[in-house]
Amino acid sequence: IPRGSPGESPGDRSDPVLDAGEKRAWCDVELKDAIVIPGSFNPLHEGHLRMAAAAVEASALVGRGQRSVVFEITTRNADKGAVDRDELSRRAAQFSRGNGGDSGGVPLVLTRARLFVEKARLFPNCTFVVGADTVARLIDRKYYNSSDVEMAASLAAIGGFGCDFLVAGRDMDSGYTTLDDLSGQIPEFLRSMFSPLKEDGISFRVDISSTQLRERAAAAETDLAAVS
Repeated sequence: IPRGSPGESPGDRSDPVLDAGEKRAWCDVELKDAIVIPGSFNPLHEGHLRMAAAAVEASALVGRGQRSVVFEITTRNADKGAVDRDELSRRAAQFSRGNGGDSGGVPLVLTRARLFVEKARLFPNCTFVVGADTVARLIDRKYYNSSDVEMAASLAAIGGFGCDFLVAGRDMDSGYTTLDDLSGQIPEFLRSMFSPLKEDGISFRVDISSTQLRERAAAAETDLAAVS
């Protein structure tokens, strides 16, 4: 809910992180027709910021103008469960610091939207920027009662809110995967919802993940403990 919404009273305004468990959360950026980058951001890293910049450029190249970029963390992940309040606060703090750079902070919204169709309802006419691994889950029949019809209906509902996807390549168990590797599994009439994310004219790629950064941090802590 943007600040200044009709019916808002001064007493309604509070810390957006602390409102995460309630029915509303505050956001001071335009959510309609935005570029939305969902994720856990544990931690936020340079690859995420590069992804945002590439998405803005890609959007401008197809004539959609200068659009706002919003990062989104859901408090209840479809695969990983709920994120507790303290952990949400820690992750949100990364954005206020701009990840140690000169950005002066990065727009972030906290939602309770576990599924992309729920996110699409919150962010109409937006472009979601995701990795190929997310698309692989999005079109995995196991999340739709093993039904191609249910999967297609869910994607069509997302498209019905005017939303689409920019897809970055990702390292997966099967190797480096791009949208081209997955497009054959997307219903033909819905493939126009998905476009490859490019940087300097080539497929966007970041060879580091939040998981790898967490593993490195844990290994460093273990090494430090061993010499202490």
